[in-house]
Amino acid sequence: MSSRKAPIALSIIIPTKDRPKLLDAAVRSALETIPKRNAEVIIVDDRSHPPVLETLQISDKRLRVIVNEAPAGASGARNFGVLHALGQRVLFLDDDDLMLSGYPEWVCEQDGDYGHSSILKFKGFNSPNDMPRFSGGIGQDLEGIRPFPRQAAGLGCGFWVDRSVFLDVGGIAEDIRVNEDTDFSIKLLKSPFKGIKAPHAGVMVRQHGGRGDTIPHLTQMASAAERADYFNTILTRHADWIATRPDATTFLLQRQLKMLAKAGNSNAAYQILASHLAKPYRTALTIYYAAEYLVARFKSLKS
Repeated sequence: MSSRKAPIALSIIIPTKDRPKLLDAAVRSALETIPKRNAEVIIVDDRSHPPVLETLQISDKRLRVIVNEAPAGASGARNFGVLHALGQRVLFLDDDDLMLSGYPEWVCEQDGDYGHSSILKFKGFNSPNDMPRFSGGIGQDLEGIRPFPRQAAGLGCGFWVDRSVFLDVGGIAEDIRVNEDTDFSIKLLKSPFKGIKAPHAGVMVRQHGGRGDTIPHLTQMASAAERADYFNTILTRHADWIATRPDATTFLLQRQLKMLAKAGNSNAAYQILASHLAKPYRTALTIYYAAEYLVARFKSLKS
């Protein structure tokens, strides 16, 4: 990954695949919220059918459409977008979500190296009639925030990062199809770079199950067993740092055990509970797994 002097302040990067109608709303929200100058919106077409350039009905000199030449998937598309970004700072937006007015400007003003915000949720395929505005304020240093789930964030949670910092930590893992944002958050938390949590929501996140012209969220498409494997990758890859953070250890082990309960893989769960990493929390984790296992079995019987 190469580095170079950024000619503009901000690039909003929107990876997309097969969501033409929702993409249109996302792009319009981004263009409406960025400055007229010194910013751009990049759509990274992750091999959509038909291609984005054949369906997009928006023309704006601040908008670019590029086709992902990195490995397919959200991680590869985001990495490819950052490589082609002209902005000193990049801000991610999912293709089915909406950017709130005022947030990109606030992001550009921060003295940190990366950060994220909370989110507002909404349902349906139409944009809300009365969109709220990000009201600014002073961000909180992520170093002083606990527990771990409040420090980490999904890349759709108004996540922004200096382009040079993104490249320094190696970008987003392309071998983790789901929960790659957790892995990326840990990369940044391990680094010397300063993170900032916005005081208010910066994006509106659409709740949908893939109805209409669009595909479901990746978390809905990935199996529980696959997601458990990804948590194992994260736990292994960042073992030294995770061992210093009991809050991160318990959170990640709980997420892995929940996925294994859904997958019905008790043998793998017992191996985790018997591991050295789980030893200090074994009793609580065992109770947690038993409860998740019962919930999973009850749901399977109902279906």
